[in-house]
Amino acid sequence: MSLFAKLYIVIGIVIVVGSPDDGFCTKDDCTNLSKSSNIARKFSDFKNLPPLNDKIYLIKETEMPQILWWYSDSIYPHSYENQIKCKLGSCSVTKDRKQLKNSLTRGIIFYGTSFDARDLPLPRLPHHEWALFHEESPKNKWMYSTKLGISLFNHTATFKRESDYPLSTQCLKDTDEWLDKKFFVETKEKNRLQKELGLAPVVYFQRDCDPPSDRDTYVKELMKYIAIDSYGPCLNNKKPPDEINGFHHLSSDSYYHFLARYKFQLAFENCLCQDYMTEKLFRPLHIGSVPVYLGSPLAEEFMPSEKAVIMVEDFDSPRKLAEYLKKLNANDESYDEYLKHRHTGKFSNPKLEISL
Repeated sequence: MSLFAKLYIVIGIVIVVGSPDDGFCTKDDCTNLSKSSNIARKFSDFKNLPPLNDKIYLIKETEMPQILWWYSDSIYPHSYENQIKCKLGSCSVTKDRKQLKNSLTRGIIFYGTSFDARDLPLPRLPHHEWALFHEESPKNKWMYSTKLGISLFNHTATFKRESDYPLSTQCLKDTDEWLDKKFFVETKEKNRLQKELGLAPVVYFQRDCDPPSDRDTYVKELMKYIAIDSYGPCLNNKKPPDEINGFHHLSSDSYYHFLARYKFQLAFENCLCQDYMTEKLFRPLHIGSVPVYLGSPLAEEFMPSEKAVIMVEDFDSPRKLAEYLKKLNANDESYDEYLKHRHTGKFSNPKLEISL
């Protein structure tokens, strides 16, 4: 079952009010943004609603509740059947806004990136439950980093694990990818490529420059102490091959094969949030490189072994990190400890099963 199908089922059947803190990146985010965003003025008129009257709004057993996607132009990941079926029940799904007046319409899903306070299903009726689907970080939409903004919704699906349907592992498609050797390059071959092709031990490929995490500042300092091949527009020092040059190539086999030649990949998130983990962390694990990670402090809970990722926060400075990477690069046995799951075909991190 797809992620979106599961999301529909959770929102359409489970009646749980989300935590008012859902969507926070840090507590400071709320303080910094609440004054300028003027959310209170926009939303105060329809935030507080009368309690649901079951006698009026009950649905007959022969009828199906309906979920309305409000921003269907942005995203409507549903089949032509427009119906969800599961063991707990069934419901229909629509993108027709005229169905807002249908008494069977009970849930309204908003895609977070497209949320617009000037275009909402008002007046908000007591039997209308609002649901938020937003897989991005607060950089994409700061509104959800405020208590008032996130409390508009009865149900949330965000990167926060406190959400009703958490998307913390949205970029982890299948842990079997971590054992797949389709892109995997053995350590001895990586050594040869460094020597014969002049590859650096570390690769950096980033297109979004100067984000809130200020990752480029750290990478620039790191470059003083260890060689890094940077192919994107951020701190660029090498031209990428034509077959991987362009945003649409970032999920291609050519791109994966290209990156797999490197021992280490800088995996720095655009925002440093407790549960926000993207493909930057999971891609190196898929192709057989070691991620050097700056992002969620809880990332180690999702690793195949207790030694599979190098956490930037464990080092006092970029210089100290560079010294450690050089040490691993020069010692195959020490480096291969980070790829132990590849060689044994087993996961050894007890936290992984709990997290998943």
